[in-house]
Amino acid sequence: MAGLTPAEQDALEALVDGAQDRPAVWAQNLLCFGYDRCAAPLTGGELGPRMLQVAYDPAEEAPVNTLSVYPNPSNAWVAMDYAIGSAENAWIMVTDVTGRQVFRVRLAQLQGQHLIDARHLQAGAYGVELIVNGEQVDTQKLIIQ
Repeated sequence: MAGLTPAEQDALEALVDGAQDRPAVWAQNLLCFGYDRCAAPLTGGELGPRMLQVAYDPAEEAPVNTLSVYPNPSNAWVAMDYAIGSAENAWIMVTDVTGRQVFRVRLAQLQGQHLIDARHLQAGAYGVELIVNGEQVDTQKLIIQ
């Protein structure tokens, strides 16, 4: 596959032996996926051909409530990326400097993006809030030119 001779494969395997740095991982990936010469990952366990994967369970991660607003400043459109731990009673709300709500959308997914047309908004500063279960969990400042 990569055109390495058996001697070159043996030399790569000798370089990898016991090392856990980035070059060793790259060499091990090449040997495993290209030549079926796989070794057990650092976590241990039995290993078959092409199985250099560690089990990953996203449910083990703690939910993080984040909000990202761009481009900022803007004059045509605004993208709001979000990630939340619970989509039950979650909102993104945009308010002007007086606190008047100018945009609000209910979030139905745990992560996603909403776009708004900013051409109808007056130039100035706005607040973009991520609200989950009645609590403001993240806030970003938005400038409309």
